[in-house]
Amino acid sequence: IFVLYLQIPALAAVAKLLSPVAHSLSAASLSLLLVFRTNSAYARVYDARCIWGQLTNTIREMGRSTHTNMAGLDREHALMLTAALPAILLNHLQTQDDTYRNDAWSPQQKQVLTGLLSENDFKCIWAARNRPMAVCKMIGAVYRHWFTDVEQLKARFGAADRALSADERAVMRANIQIERALMEQQLVILSNCYGACERIVRSNVPVSYSRHTSRF
Repeated sequence: IFVLYLQIPALAAVAKLLSPVAHSLSAASLSLLLVFRTNSAYARVYDARCIWGQLTNTIREMGRSTHTNMAGLDREHALMLTAALPAILLNHLQTQDDTYRNDAWSPQQKQVLTGLLSENDFKCIWAARNRPMAVCKMIGAVYRHWFTDVEQLKARFGAADRALSADERAVMRANIQIERALMEQQLVILSNCYGACERIVRSNVPVSYSRHTSRF
């Protein structure tokens, strides 16, 4: 355009008659739209990183609490479900958009899950519509079974073959209440995290930003 402006005198004369006001106004509008769109995208990324970081920390704390407060098959069952949750949640979020990834898992992903989970757990999770929620419900069921099994709790406190004294019962009751409340609170945090992730995935950048930007 600059070469034509120099080589064609008529074009230069016409260009001098054009007002730059329209271009200035459109440039200002375009810059505002680009700023809004960029800020919205960065806010989504920052929010997602904070949520996923909280999710990671909570899962680590769940693993520590499970090792500390549980024993036997219930502990191993809860740890397996907790370890499978990040991969299941990631695939659940990515399948919200069919253009990115379809609902089918790759053979490698299925192999990892089948190697980590039992056959019944895998079938139960695979048949669920919301798989992260199904995993959280199953972990909660394991917690409930552990904290209501009197014989296992007595064995944990060293009273499997004798009656507990009043002081021992008080200490046992206090520990069980605190431990169960803490572990249930961790499940609540997990539910809030994957709910917040679903909100980010399903709420895109406002369409008006994209439409108006493409018109310029």
